[in-house]
Amino acid sequence: MSRRGFTLIEMAVTLVIIAILAAATIATFQARGRNTTVETTALDLVAQAQGLKFRALSEQVDYLWVVASPPANDISRCGMLQAGNCVRLFILNSPTAAWNVLNFDADAPGVNAALVDSTTLPGGTMLDLGAVGQAPPAPFQNAWVFAPDVTALCKGGRTCVAVRFSATGEVKPEYVAAPGPSVGGAAIGLTSDLAGVTRAAQHRGVFVSFPSGSVRTWPY
Repeated sequence: MSRRGFTLIEMAVTLVIIAILAAATIATFQARGRNTTVETTALDLVAQAQGLKFRALSEQVDYLWVVASPPANDISRCGMLQAGNCVRLFILNSPTAAWNVLNFDADAPGVNAALVDSTTLPGGTMLDLGAVGQAPPAPFQNAWVFAPDVTALCKGGRTCVAVRFSATGEVKPEYVAAPGPSVGGAAIGLTSDLAGVTRAAQHRGVFVSFPSGSVRTWPY
């Protein structure tokens, strides 16, 4: 009985198939990890915003909740030592009359306001700028993700969204142009850097309603 081994072509085809399957498996595991991170990050942003209405009332000062992307929303260089290349959340208070979201500088956030806290979102998490127009679920009306009236291109080529928690208890947007039209809230979208690689990538919205200050997150 003759025994025939694999030809070089057959071995090459087999290796290519194995490589493709391995790449698909790795992408799936990466997507799962990134999705968990996106969901957790959205919940963290909600938690940061939820207490600001009470703090503003109790301390009788205005608070600002500001989310800023890295320049051009490019998170490829995001890392522990390069926070400026990550999405960040800033909590400010006592903004002066000169504070404006268009002039907000993530590299110098304490200008015209007091910096209370800043949080660097995990690597791999980015603003989902392609989600413009996604609407929060009912009963919230007249609001959508990255509405142009409340979404600014601030300093450094960053996308910024800011919400003011007033000392009077009112929650309102920081409009890009004043006076802004009435909107029902400000919403941002989050996703991962694998969104263009796998359809399984998570997309999560974070919404702050006006003027009640109700905060929630939802998948879309």
